Amino acid sequence: MVILASCKSYIPFIFSKDPDVWAIAAKVMPIVSAAQFFDATTALANGLVRGLGRQSVGGWINLATYYIFAVPLALFLAFGPPKLGLTGLWIGPCSGLAMITFLEGAFVKWSSWQRAVDDARSREE
Repeated sequence: MVILASCKSYIPFIFSKDPDVWAIAAKVMPIVSAAQFFDATTALANGLVRGLGRQSVGGWINLATYYIFAVPLALFLAFGPPKLGLTGLWIGPCSGLAMITFLEGAFVKWSSWQRAVDDARSREE
């Protein structure tokens, strides 16, 4: 995240020789770096939900968040009245990742860990 944010003006040089592409990429890079942060926290929350043995909960949260919230938001921000273009396309998934982190984190916080242990022991026997 820090590397993406601090090298936002240098990374585009690696992939393109077009100055317009450099400007667009540099403008979007702070959002991309935030997406990297939320992607990491989402991976952590997904792992905890799996550790609880509740993969279906994580699956439903991911499915609903991306297709009901993140993708429509990205399309609206990019092509709708805000006309944010590439920035809007990145804000949608980044917001979705943040929402997944929050929802799965809340699920883990309020889950019964003793129940998870008992379920795991019953499957072992």
